[in-house]
Amino acid sequence: MNSSENPRRSDGWASLWAGDVEAAHRFVREHPDDPSAGAVLGVAHLLAGRPSEALTVLERELARDDHDDTLVLHRVRALVNLDRLDEARKTLSSLGDGETFARRVLIALVDAKQWAGKPADFRRVSEALAESETYLNGLLSTALPAIVGRSALHDAFSSREALSTLLEDLLARMAGNLGLPPTVAETTETVERRFVPLAVPETTRDAASAPLRSLASEGVTETFAAFDRVFARHPRSVHVRCYRGELHLWLGRWDDAWADFAWTDSIERTRWADIGRLAVLTLTGRLEEAGRLAVETEQRFPPIARGTLPVYRGALRRRTGALEGAIADLEHAVSMKPSRLGARIELCLALRSAGKDSSAHAARIVHEAAPLLIDVADARGADWRREPTVLLDDAVLEDALLAMRGNRSSSLVTWMDRAQHLRILQTPSGLAERAQRILSDRRGR
Repeated sequence: MNSSENPRRSDGWASLWAGDVEAAHRFVREHPDDPSAGAVLGVAHLLAGRPSEALTVLERELARDDHDDTLVLHRVRALVNLDRLDEARKTLSSLGDGETFARRVLIALVDAKQWAGKPADFRRVSEALAESETYLNGLLSTALPAIVGRSALHDAFSSREALSTLLEDLLARMAGNLGLPPTVAETTETVERRFVPLAVPETTRDAASAPLRSLASEGVTETFAAFDRVFARHPRSVHVRCYRGELHLWLGRWDDAWADFAWTDSIERTRWADIGRLAVLTLTGRLEEAGRLAVETEQRFPPIARGTLPVYRGALRRRTGALEGAIADLEHAVSMKPSRLGARIELCLALRSAGKDSSAHAARIVHEAAPLLIDVADARGADWRREPTVLLDDAVLEDALLAMRGNRSSSLVTWMDRAQHLRILQTPSGLAERAQRILSDRRGR
């Protein structure tokens, strides 16, 4: 592993990964105009035990580019060191879905430091979390036992202070790398500083999501076979059932989806299974039950900024006529993940029903989803070639949602075509000109 393999290809970051603060400062002095110089300086301050100075520099850098999640994690580390734990937690919650190892460690550290229960209960709760597959993707059950040893982890469960110390020591070993791939700093026999890979075990979530990620290349039958193989290796995995249940949702196999989500209750009650059941209830018209479950899920689990609850709850509210709530949910969902096509279609329809402007969302829908819209328009017998604006009619958008079944994914959009084959949305470049013409024709409607 060397610095050229890291997206930040600079000697400054290589020095930080190796924990060499002096070399990092030297890089900043010698290359003050390097785009990474400010960030390198901020993290160097952090590693040198100057969190206030680090925070000032990091926030200045993030004001220029707030999309650097790794730099955000360094800012969180500074906040934790300054005991500004509420800010740290809020920032961690605002990040995307990327469950990097460093993010999981930082969340666990904030959890430990903010433990508000009785000291005598800390070990009991920690040991329960160490049995959980879903708490921070198995950080306590799988990753930390492999990295620090089960005995050391068990000893750390004695108090929040002991667990905090263990996690802080691990972060200190990771030095200036809170991104991917995880590494730790070490000093060789010749007193040379370097960084080496940190062997983090594969999470069951990674294993369980792999079949779904290969759906486009492997097809439905092989994807289900891959789920079976993963489940054979992890027979108590709620992640496998949830991801397989998601594929059932995409296929409109509602009973199979429900069975997978319900199975997880015997192992561990999870957010994903509850939201999966909310999707089934909403999209099969069981709206009263869906409403109760939406309330229970919101109360049972803390909110996630980019989570899926607002997606299906927004769909539910639109179907029950609660348009303002639907619009609020769906606007939040697409602002957090703009590629959620299903949520954007739901939002477009909700805005129209409320008499509000939906043109910006319609523009994006036709630009990104022309193949889907054309397929459902053809099924309706609509002459979109003569009148392309028909592709954005309410009826076509409603049919598009029906064709998508339960798919509201931001990464892999699918629908069932007229032959009941699963299709994966890929916008051909040849449709771009036609999409733009539709937008021009539609403008003002």
